[in-house]
Amino acid sequence: MNILIVNGYVRQNKGDAALLSVLCEELQKTFPKATVVISSQEDPAEDPTFENWRNVGSLNRYCFDPATGKLSHLLRVWLCCMTFLLLHFVPKKYRLAVIRILPRRLQLFMRNLLQADLVVSMGGGYLNGDRSLMAQIAVYLMVAPLSLAKHFGACVVCAPQSMGPFATRFQKRIVTQALEKVDLVLTREARTAKILTGLSAQFPLRQSVDSGFLFKTAAVTNLRRQLQVGDHDLLVGITVRRWLDAKRQHAYEQAVAETVDYLVTHHQATVVFIPQVTSSLGGDDDRVTAEKVYARITYKNHVHRLQEHYTHQQIKSLYGELDMLIGTRFHSVIFSLTSLVPALAIEYEHKTSGIMHDLALDTWVVKIEKATPAVLIHKIDELIAGKDDYREHLKQVLPAYIARAQDATTLIKETYELTR
Repeated sequence: MNILIVNGYVRQNKGDAALLSVLCEELQKTFPKATVVISSQEDPAEDPTFENWRNVGSLNRYCFDPATGKLSHLLRVWLCCMTFLLLHFVPKKYRLAVIRILPRRLQLFMRNLLQADLVVSMGGGYLNGDRSLMAQIAVYLMVAPLSLAKHFGACVVCAPQSMGPFATRFQKRIVTQALEKVDLVLTREARTAKILTGLSAQFPLRQSVDSGFLFKTAAVTNLRRQLQVGDHDLLVGITVRRWLDAKRQHAYEQAVAETVDYLVTHHQATVVFIPQVTSSLGGDDDRVTAEKVYARITYKNHVHRLQEHYTHQQIKSLYGELDMLIGTRFHSVIFSLTSLVPALAIEYEHKTSGIMHDLALDTWVVKIEKATPAVLIHKIDELIAGKDDYREHLKQVLPAYIARAQDATTLIKETYELTR
């Protein structure tokens, strides 16, 4: 049996790396004799494996290789589109012959797609789009392999994820056409189910839980010792990201900076900026945003910025040493919650409020556009005053919630067996 996991990102995004790690492990346990292969945006020549699993690259990586220019990107997108079209209509006995004439890197991905018995679209929050041309292409490159795999005869499922919103008719149409053909779509919160139901009543939807809640690590980082913070001193972690237009991004960064000053002066806290994502793709490096926030902080003596390239195991360990987190990156919030560390989540996509609602933590969500200094400081005071009750709440709700996350691969197995 061959399993291909598609739509992987890069290991520098620690949340996505954790999702991929959990998914690979769970699928390998569920199908112990299967060969599991991943398709990610990492170059197979540079990163041939992720943990114990072989990486075959992805359409996005092939089309938008940063080593090539815009003309090459357009030609590669055109080639992928023509390949998908041709493979939908060519007789089965000629499919491999068509794949053999493709460029080597594209051929590697297409061979594994053709040979897969089970194709799993990785969990996360990547299937959405704005009105830009790049968004139209990106959405197409994510869903087209699902339709083609189904055409090849594979069982196709979507691991627990958030989807939408979709900004154009084209996006809605190709997502609808693809998801109506797949065998199972697992959502990780109710808002996604509502968005998808609005597109079509034919999607095979089941609600599940973000696989990040299953992620565990034995790594030890000794963060408090590294920062020289006592066991009983208040240690607050912060994750930030670039997300908004310049004016609103500046306001968000200023609000975080003023909140840090308040934590240091009024609560004698030590504050540490944690780089949840350090990817160069799309300028998605949290350390850059952290530096901008740090430049606006007045009281810097008790403020730290971590600069290392941590693994997802090490990052998970860091959150366990905090007293609380102000998290914009949502998997930093999940890593904190599963370590029983109270978190205030700054929401930039609906996955945040959706999952926090499922955990009855609605009060601890602030939309990024409304994250003013006054709002954040008020929430911080509430969080510090109620952190013990928050931890008790987590102890009560998390076990059952995590158990639901473990059901995802059971549902995938049941679906696969029904299609054979």
